[in-house]
Amino acid sequence: MRNLIFLIIILSLLSCNNNIENRVVTTVNVDGRKIPVIHFDNLPDEVHEMGVSDLIDDYKVIPLETKEECLVGNTRVFLFKENIIVGTQIDFPGPVTCYMFDDTGKFIKEVGGRGAGPGEHTGYLLSSMLPLIDTNMFVLSFVTENQLFNSNAEYVCDIRQPFELMGNAISYSGDIWYSPGSLTGHPNYPRDSVYLVIHNRDGKIIERINRLEYPPSPEKGFTPAIGGRSLYINDDRWIIYSAGNDTVYSISGKSIVPEYILDRGVLGHDYNKIVEPESVIGKYNFSAVAETDDCWIINCSEITEADINEYRPGRWGGSYNMRDELAIIYREKNKSVRIEAFDDIYELADKRNFNSQFYFNPGNTLVFALQAPDIKRKIAEKLGSTDIEPDHRNRLEELDSRITENSNPVVFIFYLKDEFDL
Repeated sequence: MRNLIFLIIILSLLSCNNNIENRVVTTVNVDGRKIPVIHFDNLPDEVHEMGVSDLIDDYKVIPLETKEECLVGNTRVFLFKENIIVGTQIDFPGPVTCYMFDDTGKFIKEVGGRGAGPGEHTGYLLSSMLPLIDTNMFVLSFVTENQLFNSNAEYVCDIRQPFELMGNAISYSGDIWYSPGSLTGHPNYPRDSVYLVIHNRDGKIIERINRLEYPPSPEKGFTPAIGGRSLYINDDRWIIYSAGNDTVYSISGKSIVPEYILDRGVLGHDYNKIVEPESVIGKYNFSAVAETDDCWIINCSEITEADINEYRPGRWGGSYNMRDELAIIYREKNKSVRIEAFDDIYELADKRNFNSQFYFNPGNTLVFALQAPDIKRKIAEKLGSTDIEPDHRNRLEELDSRITENSNPVVFIFYLKDEFDL
């Protein structure tokens, strides 16, 4: 009897240990605090296709007003409060043109100007629009330029960064600024040796948080430099994740606070190690794109094809094909799901619009624009089918009536649920 009880105890302990090892979320002590660790190797193997209607509370479809003074071509789209900001190329490779529209699509004004004067920019791409959490202002980033605008989209000032090619600059109040560096690949620029630089708007460094891990010498071979940084807002705090450092931080004053850890496991890239170039195929880059009351949402971007070569000694480049999916990971339920979200409302948008990190905006929204001619063509094809639900037909006919072949793009906004029941 005693041996039987002992055996039961041993089996119970082994079972508990196995359960812990297989959990997607565990915890670890960091600076006296327990923080979550997300283990990607323990995610389910199966990727489910899921209609976006299961992920959202609401959505809007907004045709942009079409006028001579605000013609829009290919575009990046962002939300500021209820207004829509677009960046469009009119004469590539010249500077990008930026417009603001209201929440009905009515044109308000051009934002900033193209050129090298005060309030003007030379960048060919609007790479991001990020709000200042404690103010009614926002920052437009034009790859190498960051400019601050007030709530009326009036230019306030340029935000100088301590190093070149840093990309986004973010702030809470506009007095202290945060510029992320780069943590993967060989350091070719000063920005490649810092995790985060805290500075004033003139670019004077207040605090510098250095990069800690580097690959061996470039002469020793290829190291993945795939994946950048992700930024989002949660509980009025900036949350930052940079590929090459598995910890996700919140930004507080002149420091960063660990919030959770992304354990890449064998699924993730081997950053800051020398590997064979073809080994990146099948590997994932992870981006922290949002979190809700009960879960984290992580973009998982798999390399499906790669053509990589050493174009000069120690310098590597190439092209990649990617497949995006989302991992939804519950905080408390020991539950997670991998999904490829798709357009089950209009059936007009590509999967990438719902799964790529590029379409997530602060405030847990997905925002993108589709060109009017493409929409008209797809609607005509679908309305020509006899196998279409009446509600779907009505939605398509209503949208079709609001645009012509020569209309400006249509903006789609999807508002994520606070809690998912998947």
